[in-house]
Amino acid sequence: GKRKGGVLKELLFTGKWEEKGTGAKGGGTGGGTASPLTEDSDARRRKKREIEVKVAEYVDKLESGKCTRIKEITTNDQTEMYRYLLYKGRDAKKTIKQVATGKVSLTLLQGEMKREP
Repeated sequence: GKRKGGVLKELLFTGKWEEKGTGAKGGGTGGGTASPLTEDSDARRRKKREIEVKVAEYVDKLESGKCTRIKEITTNDQTEMYRYLLYKGRDAKKTIKQVATGKVSLTLLQGEMKREP
């Protein structure tokens, strides 16, 4: 489990690095002239980063056995499911617990994920 954690931190780091790069391209030194569009994409980017941090923490918990595992799917698939639910604004932990206990259909959720990119 140790190695994967390192990769995740690297991933998060490179994500932040890329953002700095893209921000520089847009010439973000315009002071108070930020258009609503850039503010919107900044908020979206912030939300995306928050979600990726939550996903990284979730993977650590999954690997250390602190989270409910859905036995029918791989940890990787479960992580993708968690990420999908967060992006959808749903209670990811609760939904996954419901899937693991059979209250929510796994195939139904997987089908929903396939339909949406």
